[in-house]
Amino acid sequence: MLSAGLCMQASAQTFNKRFDLFGELQAQTAWGVEVQPDGSALVVFGGGYVHQDTSYTSAVSSVVVDISGAFSAGYRLHLPGRSTFPGWVNCSSPLDTGGFILGGGTEAPGDIHRATLYWMSTTGEVVHHRELDLPGGNWIGRGGIQAADGGFLLVGEYYPGSGFDALLVKTDAQGEVEWYHTYGEPGLREGFASIVPAPWGGYYVGGSRETSTWVWEPWIIRVDELGNLIGQGDYGSAFDDRPNAQLTLASNGHVLAAGAKQLGPGIQQARAMLYEVDESGAIVWQRLYGPLTRAALFTVQQVPGSTDLIAAGFDDRMEIAQPIMGTLLRTTSAGDSLWMRSYAYHDSLVDVGNAGFYDMQPTPDGGFMAVGFAMGLWQQGPGGWEQVYSPDVWVVKVDEHGCLEPGCQLVTGMETQITNLRGALTVAPNPVLSGGAVQVSIALPEGFVAQGALRITVTDAAGRVVHEQAVSSTTLNLSTANLSTGLLHLHLHDATRWISGAKLIVD
Repeated sequence: MLSAGLCMQASAQTFNKRFDLFGELQAQTAWGVEVQPDGSALVVFGGGYVHQDTSYTSAVSSVVVDISGAFSAGYRLHLPGRSTFPGWVNCSSPLDTGGFILGGGTEAPGDIHRATLYWMSTTGEVVHHRELDLPGGNWIGRGGIQAADGGFLLVGEYYPGSGFDALLVKTDAQGEVEWYHTYGEPGLREGFASIVPAPWGGYYVGGSRETSTWVWEPWIIRVDELGNLIGQGDYGSAFDDRPNAQLTLASNGHVLAAGAKQLGPGIQQARAMLYEVDESGAIVWQRLYGPLTRAALFTVQQVPGSTDLIAAGFDDRMEIAQPIMGTLLRTTSAGDSLWMRSYAYHDSLVDVGNAGFYDMQPTPDGGFMAVGFAMGLWQQGPGGWEQVYSPDVWVVKVDEHGCLEPGCQLVTGMETQITNLRGALTVAPNPVLSGGAVQVSIALPEGFVAQGALRITVTDAAGRVVHEQAVSSTTLNLSTANLSTGLLHLHLHDATRWISGAKLIVD
């Protein structure tokens, strides 16, 4: 219990942010996050914009979010006449000189797509970019890493005119192409989205490939230091498994992959999946998680200072109020689930808040930072349909238990956390003298429908439930006579969802 108390007292800072960074009502999606030593995070995103009456489909953009959830003014790369694209999930990686390398692409009207490397500072500015010199066709960059010799590797796809093949490119430190390979079968379609170094001096490369018409499988190949194929394997089912094999190097030299497995022909017949693959390409273990739905995990990491794994993605449950929700999953090193939490976007305007995560990283305080998208909102106005807000970047920071308010893991029946109703629960006076009473006020959005009876649960810093009561009105009095002094956490919840929380200090 002492150990649990120390853990609770050191709980990570938490927050939830949704923002249209440039205020232009243009769609923006976060594809990557890089957590820095001070706990701040560089969020990499893309989205359309208009510049001097010219529309651009995308720009490589970034924002720095600090440990309290405050964010910088942000950065957007504008190349006249060219749209610029970040790659895909987890498309950036650290440089040994500081800053980050980002794999992506460019496109100009009437021109081909060009695979591109972007050098990004720790504050998010693109300080240099290089369109790779590759012959003919369209070349799409999905992600990049720095090689041991100071050069770079970029993965993606090659479109020669019909179909497409997977692409791996090696450059020198300036982005000059040293070699490249395409991989795939004639008449089928393949692509890469992830690459990590391997113990033999080459690389694991992950993506997906079409094994028969419109049937895709997660795909991992193993190559030597020059990109020559050593071995390969498919890791899906007999059905259409769309998510790429998104890779992370494990401490034992194996590779961890996030994705999903389709268990039937229907769109709602998938489960989230993690698996480990050894140096021969054999599956060491494979685990499925969550209900049968349209679900996927897009990134997996090892938790620092632990053998545990943490993964992020989203699931789509059409039968419930929030059909698309972000997902975080913590497991043992063998993939056995420790906890799995869903995060539903909900605010005063949105009661069906589709949102999900594309990338995630552990933070120095023991928590986790997840990024992705929160969908937009249109409302009927006098002049027709009006956009209230656009699809936006979504950033959620939770503690080591996946909680927005510490102690949520102690709430019985809690499966989902609503992220944008933190202000729905207020407590006054706060602080309060021991033995005194506080008034708890509840202000849920109009039209909010509870799933079962509302309750208040109070937890203390030692990780214990110290009080519970039903909620029958919008205000209630809470006596502190039987509560311990110090920091307490209040949780408003219904039968399955954490709705809001607040801190209370008892002196």
